[in-house]
Amino acid sequence: MSFIKALQAKRDEVGTHQLSHALGLSESTIRVICNGHYKGSLEVITGIFNQIYNNDCICEFTQEIIDRTDCSRRASAPRPFGGATKQAWWETCQSCELNKGN
Repeated sequence: MSFIKALQAKRDEVGTHQLSHALGLSESTIRVICNGHYKGSLEVITGIFNQIYNNDCICEFTQEIIDRTDCSRRASAPRPFGGATKQAWWETCQSCELNKGN
């Protein structure tokens, strides 16, 4: 499901006012996005939406949306053996804002 369709579904479920309050956006911004007329980048808004309404987050290393369970598993794993990419990913997890308290 695309972000806009997910946003529309959530707006239908909870209403524009509650959704805009939860995301820290104006009601008019929610309407413009849902109508497909928003000209700005949706990356930050998508990230906030996913953090609140989905079990997803944006991985700081890959910059892709991943499941929080996978994120937590990677962050709490022991230091990997060999492989510069695995090592860099693990090190990024250790300083990630989402890993605070793990």
